[in-house]
Amino acid sequence: PSKTRPWRGAFVDLKAAGDALLGGRYDLEGLAEALEVPCQKMERPSFARPFDDYFLRYAYRDVEVTAVCYFALLKKFEALGLPRTLDKIYSEASVAKAEYARMGIHPWLEVQQEQCDLTSLIS
Repeated sequence: PSKTRPWRGAFVDLKAAGDALLGGRYDLEGLAEALEVPCQKMERPSFARPFDDYFLRYAYRDVEVTAVCYFALLKKFEALGLPRTLDKIYSEASVAKAEYARMGIHPWLEVQQEQCDLTSLIS
């Protein structure tokens, strides 16, 4: 009997995906603003004060903003029609490589018929 492991999901680095797709450097607050999502981060509470209702709402909102940003980025990514999944996007270079793959452009070393001896270039 084959021991096939069940698929357990994938991890999407939302910051890396946002930076790659939007061409900037974003924290969650900046990403939410750039994507113009309907819910935005709340003002950060003081972590030195006692735990209260505001702290709970802040924590809940962070999760909500993260989810909304994920779905907004996923929509933008799917509109590109690239042959990758969002969890494989780590940088602008990942987006470019996926675009090259979509266009049928293969990496230079992959299409070279001859073995490239890089040591001869250094001597």
